[in-house]
Amino acid sequence: GQRWVVDQALKTFPVSNKGIWANAFVDRYSLNLPKSEKTGKYSISKRSVEQLEDGWQKDFLLTGNVDLVPEKERVRISLSLWKDLNGGYYFNVQSSSQLADIVFKYYGEE
Repeated sequence: GQRWVVDQALKTFPVSNKGIWANAFVDRYSLNLPKSEKTGKYSISKRSVEQLEDGWQKDFLLTGNVDLVPEKERVRISLSLWKDLNGGYYFNVQSSSQLADIVFKYYGEE
């Protein structure tokens, strides 16, 4: 089931320098970017990001080059977002579609 969870997390929340993934990235690294009081989301505009200290996090947010983010961190952030989506769990045992996907596609049961 672990491989299924990781695959689903990365498929549902692909690495991106925009949107929800980028906001989670900014949170993870406590980057000093302005946050909207109204939406609670970070301003990840080019102008804001250019104010950050130089480093791979800044380069990722400016370029979107996924290779700059260590694989372990890509998985960690996507898993965190996936878990939030599923009410704090990695998978929903009451979801027949999730269970069927795990059993039939990942374990090859007929």
